[in-house]
Amino acid sequence: MSSTSDKRRGGSHAVRSSTSSRNSSIIAPPPRAQLLGSASSSTASAQDTDGPHESGTNSGNKDGGGGVTMVSKEKESILLKEKDEKIAGLERELTIMETEFTRELDRLSQNESETASFWQKKHSALNQQFLRTDTELRLLQSEVDVREAERQELREGWEVLRRELRSRDEEILSLKGHLNGMKQWVSTSTRTDQQASDEEFVDSMTKLGNSLQNWVIMHFRRTKLGKP
Repeated sequence: MSSTSDKRRGGSHAVRSSTSSRNSSIIAPPPRAQLLGSASSSTASAQDTDGPHESGTNSGNKDGGGGVTMVSKEKESILLKEKDEKIAGLERELTIMETEFTRELDRLSQNESETASFWQKKHSALNQQFLRTDTELRLLQSEVDVREAERQELREGWEVLRRELRSRDEEILSLKGHLNGMKQWVSTSTRTDQQASDEEFVDSMTKLGNSLQNWVIMHFRRTKLGKP
């Protein structure tokens, strides 16, 4: 009987040690489980202390009959049954806690995955928007540079046209001055008295023709060379 109880106690201790190791590796037990564990350990210690005493009593009172032995056997069986029930309850609670822990861990993992996917998509969208905006900004900057270059070219062309117009105006004034001088010279040269001879008239017309020829050649060269 003592060896049978020792074997059961050894098995119960092994179950409790494996259960406690699993419990400590997974999650801390609730207060009710701790109370039950302490109660089972106190019951086991009480049984350990009562076992040798009862065996000693039985060995000392062999002549007293088998009534005490039967009572002790019933007591031990009741205690073992209670311990087995408590162990089974603790194991059920541990299984439930493991299931809840696994479910909560899966839920947290899924939430973390969804959050990471959301922020990854958000970052990708913002990055694409930034790249599009940067490209548009570069295109606009290039267009502004082209417009500035065209504007500068137009200003330079306008300055060239103004200089040419001023040069043409000066040339027109010079030609008008020459024309007025020639008119005065012609009017002065063509005045003849009644006593003027034909040689003087021919000489005057020759001078006028030479002057016109020199004037035409001079202004033709200026126009051809582009000099003001």
